[in-house]
Amino acid sequence: MGRGAEREQLFEALGRASEASSVSVITGDAGIGKSALLEEAFAYSALADLLSALPDAAFDDCPTVRTGMAPSHFLAELYAPASTAEYAELVVSALRAQSRWMPALHLVDATFVPSDGMLLCSISAETQDAVVELGRLAGVAFDRVSPAIALRRHGRD
Repeated sequence: MGRGAEREQLFEALGRASEASSVSVITGDAGIGKSALLEEAFAYSALADLLSALPDAAFDDCPTVRTGMAPSHFLAELYAPASTAEYAELVVSALRAQSRWMPALHLVDATFVPSDGMLLCSISAETQDAVVELGRLAGVAFDRVSPAIALRRHGRD
């Protein structure tokens, strides 16, 4: 994105938000990337986890996120045919714990498919190598990591 200093300041502010209430104000001329910076921060913040519990209708009046400006997204696949949901939860916990130390990564979502012994992890990261490294540090060797496109939900089908 080319806004390293601004990104770092915003992520530091988000990190402090868990300790005390705070406000961050982002100003600048039109078209310089304020929305892109906020979208990236939102994708990495714990606020996304809190908002995910809200019903879709809560976002009806919100503007649509410009997906072309979102951070890179990857789908990491782990196949373990004899695995259980408990094993999948342990893997997800290890990935979340490790990602806390890697601010440029965010485990967005994970889905376990018991019939296939497959864990699918949606991860925001700057590079595919960063996702592989997250897995390595968490003790997980992903079978495949693929670039993906994160789609925003706009209601239930």
